[in-house]
Amino acid sequence: MKNLGKNIFLALSNFLKYEYPSENDFDFIYPFTTENIDGYLSKIDVDNKDVLTVCSSGDHVLNLILKGAKKIDTFDISPLSKYYLNLKIAGVKALEYKEFLDFFRYVDYPKAFENNSKAFDFKKYLKISPYLDKYTRTFWDSLYMEFDGIELRENEFLFSRDEDKNRVLVNINAYLKEENYYKLKSILNSKEYDIKFYYNNMLELPNVLKDKYDIIMLSNIPQYLNGIYEYKSITYCLNKFRELIDKLSNKLNNNGLIVTNYYYNVKDINKNDRENEDISYMYDFPLVNQVFDGKLEYLTFNGVKDYIFETDMRFKDHVSIYRKTKNK
Repeated sequence: MKNLGKNIFLALSNFLKYEYPSENDFDFIYPFTTENIDGYLSKIDVDNKDVLTVCSSGDHVLNLILKGAKKIDTFDISPLSKYYLNLKIAGVKALEYKEFLDFFRYVDYPKAFENNSKAFDFKKYLKISPYLDKYTRTFWDSLYMEFDGIELRENEFLFSRDEDKNRVLVNINAYLKEENYYKLKSILNSKEYDIKFYYNNMLELPNVLKDKYDIIMLSNIPQYLNGIYEYKSITYCLNKFRELIDKLSNKLNNNGLIVTNYYYNVKDINKNDRENEDISYMYDFPLVNQVFDGKLEYLTFNGVKDYIFETDMRFKDHVSIYRKTKNK
């Protein structure tokens, strides 16, 4: 049986060096966002703004381009996310709307409980590859030399299975609405985005960022503060996170903001009231607000589960906002 992990390492070894390479060096790719990105970007003005965002599935970047962000940089601890983002951007440039869905969708597509045998089809990849930079093309070419498209897309080592139904993704990603897809295609084919990728974790950002931004988006990474700060006390972890946000605010332009966390399925923002048995430290809202001196704002919007279950649920999704004032 062919070892995909070994082949991924070999493909990456052209650009990155690992002293002791193993499958643990790589986090799998999220094929699409698990957040309602459109829910909060519809409430934040990103037009003509300089933005730093987590890379992950690439959907944050694609939605930001669609909504008019002037400059976009991105970060992630996994080098795979960079090559997947570049593949998605090239896919929008090269493919028609249905072709894009055929290529990138796998779970629960084209209809319920069936996997898509057209995913990562090599013939469509050949349409995409001329739009790739040489490094990204070398990476994906290296994998296609050893595996067919469906072997790549169905492999749980390379791709997460956390992928929602198409109607859900269309509601949480503005760029996946057909009309917007062609608008994004036009933007990408008329303007080059020089996206700087930082292969760093969240804690390293204050020391490595070269530029300043109007907006920094941390996605739901702070949800894992428990593990990030080695399961120390909740007060310790939240205070360290506040210190990190203060340092990151030095990388903001005046009146800039940080989207400090994405919250799923919250009933009452004033309480630790969440539809999930695994409560992250970030969901202790009274303590979070105390640590941040009451300076966080919360935006409320339809939760992803609203779209999954097609109901008007009591539980909504939120993001927390930290704003830099002129005197900071």
